[in-house]
Amino acid sequence: MIGSRIREARELRGMSQKELAEKISKKIGKKLSVDAVGSYEREKRKPPYDTLVAIADVLGVSVDYLTGRSDVLCGQQAEDDSEEFASLVTAMFRAQGRLTKEERERLIKVLKAGWPELFEERAE
Repeated sequence: MIGSRIREARELRGMSQKELAEKISKKIGKKLSVDAVGSYEREKRKPPYDTLVAIADVLGVSVDYLTGRSDVLCGQQAEDDSEEFASLVTAMFRAQGRLTKEERERLIKVLKAGWPELFEERAE
């Protein structure tokens, strides 16, 4: 499943295996060969987790898509934009550990200002 999903997403973006290997190498900070990408696509080898995440980031898809837990490419336009929303929320959660205290406070203010009903205490 993972291999065919990698190939499909790569081809949809008009990217060669060499281009994908180069972009992943930059992302993970170590050399990834074209042969490794080919092995992943032919399902001869499974990518390590950090490489799988880098593949998803480079191809603009979710790890869930690559592993078969979702059939929707993040780059596809969903009628209600739910996939785009999910992708943005996921990115926000990934980034939260890198935010400064001031950035976290600003994000909380933005969320509370934009959606006060989410933060109202509800009487049960």
